[in-house]
Amino acid sequence: MGLAGAALVGWGGEDDPQPVTTATTAVAAAATAAATAAAGGPVRGGEFNFAVTVDPEAIDPYKIANVNARRFASFVYSRLFKIDSHPDANPYSQGTVPDLAESAETDDGQNWVVKLKPGTKFQNLPPVSGRELTTEDVLFSWGRLTAPEGLNASQVSHVSGVTAVDDYTLRFELKGSSPTFLEMLASDSLLWIQPREADAGLDLLTTPIGTGPWIMDEYEVSTALRFVRNPDFYDPEIPYLDRAISSSSRSTRTSGCSSRPANSRASASLPMT
Repeated sequence: MGLAGAALVGWGGEDDPQPVTTATTAVAAAATAAATAAAGGPVRGGEFNFAVTVDPEAIDPYKIANVNARRFASFVYSRLFKIDSHPDANPYSQGTVPDLAESAETDDGQNWVVKLKPGTKFQNLPPVSGRELTTEDVLFSWGRLTAPEGLNASQVSHVSGVTAVDDYTLRFELKGSSPTFLEMLASDSLLWIQPREADAGLDLLTTPIGTGPWIMDEYEVSTALRFVRNPDFYDPEIPYLDRAISSSSRSTRTSGCSSRPANSRASASLPMT
C-alpha cells in the first residue's frame, strides 16, 4: 500500500508506520481503566492513588517540556490523535487512534484534512463553561506550540500552515509528504488542545481547563494533585473511576533559584468543581 492509500485508511492499520511511544501517559491510562471486574466488564467507582517524586514544574504543557508536565496534561487535556493503548492493542505495532479528531485523510501525504468529533465539550468550569470544541481552539493551541518561544516549535517546522475550513474541519499543509504525520499529532510532547479563552484572561497555570477525562479538583503544591472524573468526556464509558490522586513526596528544586516550584501561583488549594 502506498503512502496515500495508507493515509486514506486513517489510523491503526497494520500498514501504519510503527510509532515511537513513551510511558508518559501510562499513569493516566491506568487511572482511566484500573477498575476491572473479576468476571467480565469494568467496575465503576473508586479512587486511584499514585505517588510521584516531584510536582510538575508547571501545569501548562506549553511552559515546560518534560515528563511531569506531560503526565499532568494527559489527565486534563486531549490531542487530535493518540497512541492506541487499548488492552487488546499489540504493544509491538501500536498505531494511532482518534482522540479529538474524527478522521484524517490525504491524497498525497503532504496535504491533510482533519475533522473534529462534533459535540465534544470542554470541562464545565468557568469561563469556558462546557462549551463545544471548535477548530478555533485547535488554531489557538497550534499558535502556542509554534510561537517563537515555543519549547518544541522546531519539531513541527515541517508543517507550513494550518487553516480552519469550518468549525469542525482543519487543513494541514506540510512542506513535503510525511508517513508519520498522525504520529506527530499523537505525540504527548506537542499539540495539546486548550481553550481559546486562555488568550483572553484565563490563566492555565492556575485554572487548567481541557477536554480530557479528568478535571483538576484541587492542587496542594508539594503535597497532592486531586482529579475527579469528567462527566462530559466525549467517551461516556470512561473513566471508570471517580477520583485520582497524585501525591508528591518532595517539591521541585532548582539549584541557584527559588526553592518553590514554578507553579507556586497555584499554591493554595484550588476547588475546581
